[in-house]
Amino acid sequence: MAGRVCRGDAVETASQLWPWLVTVWDALLKHPWLWTPASLAIFSGLAWLGHRRLYRRRTFPDLVNFSLNYFEGNQLVFRTLDETSLTEVWRNPHIVGLVKKAKRKTALFNPILRLNRAADMELINQAVVNRLSSLFGAAFLAKSLGREAATATYVFAITYERFPRMATHKLRVLIIREDELVRLAGPQVDGSFWGPKETDRMSTLETMRRMYADPTTSGLLGKMELGVSGLAAARMAPLAQARPTPPNYPSLGR
Repeated sequence: MAGRVCRGDAVETASQLWPWLVTVWDALLKHPWLWTPASLAIFSGLAWLGHRRLYRRRTFPDLVNFSLNYFEGNQLVFRTLDETSLTEVWRNPHIVGLVKKAKRKTALFNPILRLNRAADMELINQAVVNRLSSLFGAAFLAKSLGREAATATYVFAITYERFPRMATHKLRVLIIREDELVRLAGPQVDGSFWGPKETDRMSTLETMRRMYADPTTSGLLGKMELGVSGLAAARMAPLAQARPTPPNYPSLGR
């Protein structure tokens, strides 16, 4: 289906562009002095059509979303912690190029980015750690001052999910608490009431769990401690005591 949509977009783009290109070409043959402004016009037109095509496909190639995933009872919930440009996370153009190249190699049921060199994979994961640390550093500053803070260990993966039902397509850093990720292998519970978005996301989380449990692929994922401080931590403490361990969740691997 995705292939048919892409071909349809390409045909529509070509049909819109062709009459304009013929007109420009005729003008250039009659008036050679127009070559420079015509070149600018052609490249501007191609850029506009390219951006329009990405918009229609709801694709945002230069954005990265940080998505927190957790469970409320048996309901899978995911919420955005941050969204920014690739260059704000990976500050070097070469590293951004590596990320985009790895993104192109992802597949429907293989959405997690993989770089050939372990050192490169470690580098792009460290950049994610740095970004998240800048967002949640207050918790550790509070701990250093002897103030109350709630923290936990989280696992993350840099992904590019290609599910056709997704509202938008962009790089996403999926973040989930380590103990919740491990418990995805537990006994199944009823997830039949989940919507398509939750079912698709659960498939990606299952891939993360399998990779995390496998020593040969666990290095593709990142791990760090995150937390909140002050009043938010005080409010979270009774909830943590009421549910010391998360429930077992459904295994929906495909």
